[in-house]
Amino acid sequence: MNTKKTWFISGANNELGISLVKQLLQLGHNVAATSPNIYDLIQTIGDDHPAFLPLQLDTASDSAVAQVLKSVNEVFGRIDVVVNNGSYSTNRSVSLQLRKETNRHFEKNVFGTLHVIRRAMPYLQAQQSGHIINIVSDEGVNAAIGWAPDAAAKHAVMGFSEVLYKDAGAFGAHVTVVTPGSFCHASVPESLIISKRPLEAYDAVKSSHVKYLQASALQATSTCRVAMGIIDVAEEDNPPLYLVVGNSSGKEVKAVKWQSEAAYAAKFFYTPADYGALIGSN
Repeated sequence: MNTKKTWFISGANNELGISLVKQLLQLGHNVAATSPNIYDLIQTIGDDHPAFLPLQLDTASDSAVAQVLKSVNEVFGRIDVVVNNGSYSTNRSVSLQLRKETNRHFEKNVFGTLHVIRRAMPYLQAQQSGHIINIVSDEGVNAAIGWAPDAAAKHAVMGFSEVLYKDAGAFGAHVTVVTPGSFCHASVPESLIISKRPLEAYDAVKSSHVKYLQASALQATSTCRVAMGIIDVAEEDNPPLYLVVGNSSGKEVKAVKWQSEAAYAAKFFYTPADYGALIGSN
């Protein structure tokens, strides 16, 4: 570790967030982590670490985000890295998507992320430094059938992140978008809503449900290594706009496009399971 930093992580209650919090604390960083349910976070991480500040937060509330970030700055004196890791997902065809579910997608995945960024920016501007890291799902790069609201929300995050990359650079701050693939979950995450009654006409959507629920059992290793990749990127003097994680050909093609544009940069990062899939496909 080069310098002790203060990390703020929203949505730290999922597998990636928990792995990131644990590794950062082991490395000696300050970590402020949020969850809609603070008790679950404390039960998983503990509350006896002097560098760990667990906080309850629903990022859909702009005023709550402002208060939480103010508390973090008061406790640790600065905010160096902001990780937007909260998520909400539904798996339905476009024609079956409920309006309230679509609204919730954008409240959590887009507007919630914007709330955090807008409220964090004054601290980064005052420091003339900082790093905003936005976690988007695979759907932000390679949209799959049955995940239209996910794809729409994640593409939105990627779009405004590209603009923010230029804006933040004016005062020495950085922006990175991380595009991890799917992780295997011990159970279906609370943030994921899967349709229980899909129409027979949408067999492909039902198949995507099965594919998700039968994901690789290597999830624990994958989240650990992805967290390591995020920490490494935050230590770079000139971090990339995109950290591309996984073996999707769609991701590789789009990342090559990003690399070809002088204003952007992309960094490829493969987990052991991803690398094995790449070798096997050759």
